[in-house]
Amino acid sequence: ASENGADIANYTEGTDFTHEGNRINAVKVKDVITGKEHIIRSKITINAGGPWADLILENAEKGRPSRHLMRSKGIHIIIPKRTNDIALTIQTTSGHFFVMPWRNHTLIGTTDTLFEQTPDAVDVTEEDIKLLVDRINEGWPGKPLKRRDIIHAYSGLRPLIDKDNQATKENEKQNSYNASRAAEIVDHEIENNISGFISALGGKWTTSRHVAEQAVDLAVEKLELKASAYPCRTDQTPTIAGGIGNLCKFVQKLTETYPATPTDTLDYLARHYGTRVTALLQLGQEEPALLGPICPGRFDIGAQIIYAVRQELALTLEDVIFRRTGLGTLGHPGVEAIDKVARLMARELKWNQTRVDQEIKQTNSKTNFPSGLGVIDAK
Repeated sequence: ASENGADIANYTEGTDFTHEGNRINAVKVKDVITGKEHIIRSKITINAGGPWADLILENAEKGRPSRHLMRSKGIHIIIPKRTNDIALTIQTTSGHFFVMPWRNHTLIGTTDTLFEQTPDAVDVTEEDIKLLVDRINEGWPGKPLKRRDIIHAYSGLRPLIDKDNQATKENEKQNSYNASRAAEIVDHEIENNISGFISALGGKWTTSRHVAEQAVDLAVEKLELKASAYPCRTDQTPTIAGGIGNLCKFVQKLTETYPATPTDTLDYLARHYGTRVTALLQLGQEEPALLGPICPGRFDIGAQIIYAVRQELALTLEDVIFRRTGLGTLGHPGVEAIDKVARLMARELKWNQTRVDQEIKQTNSKTNFPSGLGVIDAK
């Protein structure tokens, strides 16, 4: 988006809307890094808040939101490798789950339970884990899965549109698994006489580009722009860095170009960075130490940390550990690894030792590393 002319405001919390008559004409925001507050004016505001979307509506509409979401929580668990290159989908009496090879481990998911707290509170619980383990052992007999086999777990929320707005909690619990994953684009000028405001509700990754197209089309129409001069090409355009063609051939070419870097590392990086992997590896050419692994047993390298800060708006240690690299997705990467990443970021962002210590403490406190899921022996 930035490369196509968008202004990006990372770490910006929307706190309120301003109105001019029945029109939303600006959003009040707070920079949570500096604490400064700003007003961003706009002709059209699109609410793309995912699981938070109806909470944003509640703010915009100054009361009970006109649309409601059901939040369905799904968890995934990671265990030592149990299959080779085989992916499975298994149906049980209580639902289905999938098993797939992932980064030399096995990834299994998912649950589908109603989540009634604020989206910020989502987490993996022992009840979630038991629910999934019981389902796995019902549908995948042979070698029963034990709690101690789980290396790491993580959770997410699906924003499902609550059509009738009056479903009882019991019905919601029963229907979460079968509830529609459909998306809806809402023009609030028609819906509840709030102009300049559009909401994109529901949907999922596999339909996200279509949802985006619909939302932008509506914005273009309401702004009375000449859309014919800028036809949508999302159905023909690869995602950023996605035009790699055949993956095996792409990785083979990388191994020929960078023979000193292990093939497994190049394969891992190619899957994460696509055609932009060359810009990442160029950092290593300039500083060879950055091509070394961050920690044993994982393929993440130092160049990713520098790239995350310079190119991907990473401003905190947890950004890099959890969201810009795979370091936090197989459980705790180890005290030494987190310290190494913090030092690299400190060099780029001019952190002092106090800030480094704060970042490390904050990262270790995140619920992504719950007790028993990778931190019993952090080293």
